[in-house]
Amino acid sequence: MKQEEILFFLGSVCVVVFAWIAFTILHNSLTSTISESTNQAITSIKPSFDTKTINAMKNKTIVVPLSVIQPQIPGEVIANPVPTQPIATQSATIATGGATLQ
Repeated sequence: MKQEEILFFLGSVCVVVFAWIAFTILHNSLTSTISESTNQAITSIKPSFDTKTINAMKNKTIVVPLSVIQPQIPGEVIANPVPTQPIATQSATIATGGATLQ
């Protein structure tokens, strides 16, 4: 093969590869679909905050349910009191030897 034939071959291969890449990009851009939920999920969040709503949330009243017992001393809450005596039944002190294998 001569040098001109090799250059023609390499040039043809480069043109085909670049055309292939260009048509693939064009095809993907025309046929690609994104669902509405995905499009909503990938949209950026607006950098502005609604300060009126944030201030209204800070100023709202705190409602205490009636079923909650208020502690006698503020800050002292006993979540799980420790029992003074161990809880056990009478049968827990009686142990059997178990079964025997035959």
